[in-house]
Amino acid sequence: MKKGERMSEEHRLKIIESLTGRTVSQQTRDKISKSKKGVPRKPEHIEHHRKMMIGLKKGIPLSDKHRQSLREAKKKLLADPERGKKFREHLRAISPHKMPDAVWSDESMALRRGENHGMAKLTWDKVDEIRHMHENMGMSNPQIHRIVKQTHDVTLSTIKQVTSYRNWNPEKRPK
Repeated sequence: MKKGERMSEEHRLKIIESLTGRTVSQQTRDKISKSKKGVPRKPEHIEHHRKMMIGLKKGIPLSDKHRQSLREAKKKLLADPERGKKFREHLRAISPHKMPDAVWSDESMALRRGENHGMAKLTWDKVDEIRHMHENMGMSNPQIHRIVKQTHDVTLSTIKQVTSYRNWNPEKRPK
């Protein structure tokens, strides 16, 4: 193929088939993407997308069939015990930085939970104090928030998640 010449649809499909399941370089992704430019989508796909967007804008709910397929897809994703590992592999593949293997290991990712996370605003001691105020002293979440926000930059929703054990789960507390 000469420079500047477009790939035929058959050639493009052969390349996609040969690359399925493999990680490819950014240069190859760009070539495939460039070959798809200008290729019209299938009319039924365009019509389905248009109807769905119009329905969402008008507040029309999704069909039961569509809602059920979304639920099943979510269950399938959540049931996969390897989903975190797969996501890290995906991040590693698309990352422009070359980092050592230790950065991407399960152990190092686990160390970044709770107060060890770089963006953490609370510590386990503060979380225990918040839960004590809520459970033993009978303080409401807004009351706790007024006290805690003076020393820690946390939102009311963070306080609610801590008191309801949605975040900072004791089972994940480092020993």
